[in-house]
Amino acid sequence: MKFMEQKSVKNRSYFFLLALLILLLFTSASAVSAATVTYRWTPSSGVSVATGLSTDWGSCDVRPSSFVTTILSTANSAGCDSDRHGSAALDPATDMFYNTAYTQNTNVQGNWYFGRLRDSSGGGGTFIFKLIYVYPNGTIAVLPGSASQSVTSGQSANFNVSLSGISGTVPAGAKLGLRLSKSGSSGSLRAYVGDTAALGNIPSGYFSVTETPAVSAPIIYIPPSPTSLSSTSGNFWINYTWSAGSGNVTNSYNVSVNGIWTNSSSNSFKNTSVGPHGWSNITIYAFNSTGTLSATPLSRNTQVANNPVSIGNVSGSYTIAAGNTLSIYPNSSDQDGDTPVFNRNFTNGTFYTNNGTLIWTTASSDTGIHSWQINVTDGYGSVSQTNFTVNVTPRYSLNITYNFTETIPNSLWQSISIKDNSSGDTLTNVSILNATSDIWESILTTPFVGGASPIEHVNVIKGASGNASSYDTGGGMIKIRYNWTNSTVYNNLGIDLIDVTVSYIKTIYLLDTTSVTIDVPESNSSVLQLKYNVSGDNFTTQVMNTSSGWENVTILNNTFMPYRNITLNSNWLIPNGTVLGNTSAINRYDVFIRYLGINQSVNGTINLDYQRVYSS
Repeated sequence: MKFMEQKSVKNRSYFFLLALLILLLFTSASAVSAATVTYRWTPSSGVSVATGLSTDWGSCDVRPSSFVTTILSTANSAGCDSDRHGSAALDPATDMFYNTAYTQNTNVQGNWYFGRLRDSSGGGGTFIFKLIYVYPNGTIAVLPGSASQSVTSGQSANFNVSLSGISGTVPAGAKLGLRLSKSGSSGSLRAYVGDTAALGNIPSGYFSVTETPAVSAPIIYIPPSPTSLSSTSGNFWINYTWSAGSGNVTNSYNVSVNGIWTNSSSNSFKNTSVGPHGWSNITIYAFNSTGTLSATPLSRNTQVANNPVSIGNVSGSYTIAAGNTLSIYPNSSDQDGDTPVFNRNFTNGTFYTNNGTLIWTTASSDTGIHSWQINVTDGYGSVSQTNFTVNVTPRYSLNITYNFTETIPNSLWQSISIKDNSSGDTLTNVSILNATSDIWESILTTPFVGGASPIEHVNVIKGASGNASSYDTGGGMIKIRYNWTNSTVYNNLGIDLIDVTVSYIKTIYLLDTTSVTIDVPESNSSVLQLKYNVSGDNFTTQVMNTSSGWENVTILNNTFMPYRNITLNSNWLIPNGTVLGNTSAINRYDVFIRYLGINQSVNGTINLDYQRVYSS
């Protein structure tokens, strides 16, 4: 028992000594590894700190007022008596780096900053201090926490600013720095640096931190950023490919497409689906087994190409009579399914921009050829257009050719009688072609006004040469044209008698009467006497009435005696001047007579043995 008791006491002493040794070793190791370092702010220029990052303060007494980068040193002096950074609010105002990298992860605890701070222009402001570090590739990071010192308007003083609220770990390979920023309304907030820059000609612009190597800090191998990003696209997809950067190993990639991440992928490609006009915005980080991402990502924003819009269902030309309605219904095609917007380069009719429909009711004033264009856009820069013509013809323009027989060659005039049944607009012109002059001459003496009953219109033809044969276009043919101008409604023309009235017989008789017979009613003194023979069709005898035109007198056919006496009305006697007689002047009169076949479909013949007018 005694032996056992002694052994137990001995064991307890052993373990106590062992624990004490471990504690002493740990305390010693901590004391050795932790270090308080004072860094001084030193103006410099042209010193490379990291990739793409060099100092640009210049030299002592430059007094910059914009953002600059400079160097920190651990020397006992700054090497510059006095300099300052002066500016209005600026974030950051200056960055300072100690140009030696940590060889391992290091915990940094801020202690204090000492220096002269001043508001020169009034208004006051605040100076903000942050501990930062920079990676070899130039990426700058900020340790958690910050410190600040406010100055009142016009104040200038030495300040000891506590940095105890700032701490964090700086990774191996990075370099420690201090960032100064300014805020407030003052136009000149000055931070002084140098060996005699503080009030009292003492040093200004230096700070203290405690640095402790991180225990068992793993070695981090930052993978390089991916390279050679390229893309191909189609309807409706965008595919990407890339390559690993050179240097440390890349084990996988973290890939974001439009904010959706796919992590730990070993593929160096990404196939994406994109809707019409959509974007595929990709961001790629490299990752390795140490659990570290590349310092910078590889990114690209790509939009799928727009598909062109096309227009269709529009003919190259349209022909329409004036007064009718033109309707065009274009269509469009677009693989993107975009909403089309149609437009035009003309103002006629009603046009719908949503579907391109054109509805145009024409008028006679629109007669002619119109050259137009309709186009369609998809809202994404694509335009398709089509050109076409619209030929608006006069609504009614009738060119009709009729046979006629010139019964008296080289007669001084002939007439044409047209019996019509028209409705709608008034017929505004009837013309006959003068074959000699090749000019259309108007022969309309009475407008053709629409009505329910046929109306006979008598039109006198007088040629430029005074010869009716001037209108013979060859082979005993005449050409007559009917047209409406300014026609806006539907019109109709029914011609009932033109075929049988285009051939006229004109006969002139001179009546000799003495002046003493003027008191005798002429209607009782003039007689038309005929001797004739009719075969086939019956004939109507007509005499020209000076007030009403041609007037029916009698019908000639084989059922009557072939000898006829017809008393003439005074309105049928057309004055033709006077001649001197034996005792006094003698009046002369013309009588115009014609014979019309009654039945147009029957071939009729009239043989006149004699035709005379005499006075009783």
